[in-house]
Amino acid sequence: MKSSKKQKIYYIKIVISEIWSRFKKHIFTPNLSTTLLSIMSIIVSIVAVNIGINANKIANKELDILENDREAYFVIEDGRSKPYETAYDFGNTHEYLICNAGGRITNSNIQTMAYLYIEIYPNSDTTTEPVIYSAPMPKYCYIKDGYNKKNKTFTFYSRASYMLPGFEARLTEQLEEILHGCTIIITRKDLVNIRYTNFQNIDKIIEFDVSNGVLENNHYQARDIGMAILNLSDEISNNITNKIIKLYKETQ
Repeated sequence: MKSSKKQKIYYIKIVISEIWSRFKKHIFTPNLSTTLLSIMSIIVSIVAVNIGINANKIANKELDILENDREAYFVIEDGRSKPYETAYDFGNTHEYLICNAGGRITNSNIQTMAYLYIEIYPNSDTTTEPVIYSAPMPKYCYIKDGYNKKNKTFTFYSRASYMLPGFEARLTEQLEEILHGCTIIITRKDLVNIRYTNFQNIDKIIEFDVSNGVLENNHYQARDIGMAILNLSDEISNNITNKIIKLYKETQ
């Protein structure tokens, strides 16, 4: 806006200077009509300059509307992996960027959490609707920082675990031993919850499953067991087993 104003003043100064130059040249001659024509042509030039500046402002405003006055939508970009050396339980830590490829957002916030989902299929029939339980794994997914307005990105990290496959196998065996005839499927999922205010000043909440390196809507309806997985020890496995068995029997 300031640059347009300066540009306008600059052109007006040029035009005034030209008027004075032509006026001095013709005012003392008998050819008054030549002088008037010169002044009229300069006035037309001023109007043209004004029209050009205003058209430029309108074009910039329309471009701003196209860029910002639309709904945000998010895409995920694969980042880099780096070794995590401070704890024997963790493998590589992988970086992901979630990019806003849509309109502007305000009041943004992102939360991530890794979960262990335990699906129980009665009678070993995996085509039926399972009973699903979940337990958060706070150490396995975290945020680096908030929303980067310049790059329109969130950055988060997902940690792999060398011990998790063994933990899942142990938990599956314990549950199937108690729940005879049931099939147990255990899956780790990394979920991302994005909250923001859109261009219409409407608050939005979106939850994605990013476990496979893509943004997918989280369709799982799981019951939280009320216990976080802080490590992958036998004690935690036993506690989770007992908790799930108790909850499952309450629903039967």
